[in-house]
Amino acid sequence: MANKSSSRHLQQQVETRSMAIATGPLPLSKEFAGYEEVLPGAAERILALAEKEAVHRHENENDIIKESVRLKSRGQIFALIVILLSLCVITISIFMKQPVGTIAPTITAVAGLASIFVNNKK
Repeated sequence: MANKSSSRHLQQQVETRSMAIATGPLPLSKEFAGYEEVLPGAAERILALAEKEAVHRHENENDIIKESVRLKSRGQIFALIVILLSLCVITISIFMKQPVGTIAPTITAVAGLASIFVNNKK
């Protein structure tokens, strides 16, 4: 009797479950086939939609990159103009023997140069 009792306790049920999650623009293959089964042509429409979305996303990323480059270039040009103007004021102040007049433009020029080098190291 003890053997039957112990053998019953040794029997175990094993249950396995699996889960699949689609993280991309397309459904899982079983779901994809189900769409086509329910509505013929749905799979083609889903693929076309995913392709259109990918093209749109790539175009947006390219536009963002181009705009970023354009803004950085414009900022560098403005910084160069400010630095050159500051250097002109410094030079004129030195020739006019006005050392006090060189303080603000010098600080502006040095700060401008420093910010260019600091911002390029990102």
